[in-house]
Amino acid sequence: MAPVFGKLADQGNSQRSLTLAISMVIASLVIAKIASNSALAIAVAVLLLDVGVQATQVTNVARIYTLDAQSNSRINTVYMTTYFIGGSIGTSIGLFCWNLGGWNLVTWQMLFFTAMAFFIIVRPKTTTARTNNH
Repeated sequence: MAPVFGKLADQGNSQRSLTLAISMVIASLVIAKIASNSALAIAVAVLLLDVGVQATQVTNVARIYTLDAQSNSRINTVYMTTYFIGGSIGTSIGLFCWNLGGWNLVTWQMLFFTAMAFFIIVRPKTTTARTNNH
C-alpha cells in the first residue's frame, strides 16, 4: 500500500492520504477495543494499524521532500530523529498505561494520540487577513 499513498502525496493529495491513513489507524484501534477476544478481529486490526502507520510515514516523507530539494538529507535527519523521539515517548507512555490499566488503558491512550493527530490534520487552515490602513 505504500506506493498508493506515496503517489497520492506526490500528486498533491497528502491531506487526503494522511486523513485516510489516520482513519485506518483509528478503525484498527476501535476494532481492537471492541473485539479484543477475537483472533480474526485482532488480525484485521493489526493489518489496518500496520498499513495506516506505514502510509502515514510514506506520506510525511513525501511531504518533507517537497520543502527544500537542496536540504533533503538534513530535513530527513530532523524528521527521523523527531519521529524516533516521539515513538520513544509514546512507548514510555504506553508502558505506563499498561502498568496502570492494561490493554484497556493502552488502547485508550493510542486512540487519544491518534485522535489528536486526526484533528491536527483535518483542522481548517487559517489564513491571516492583510488589512490596508490608508
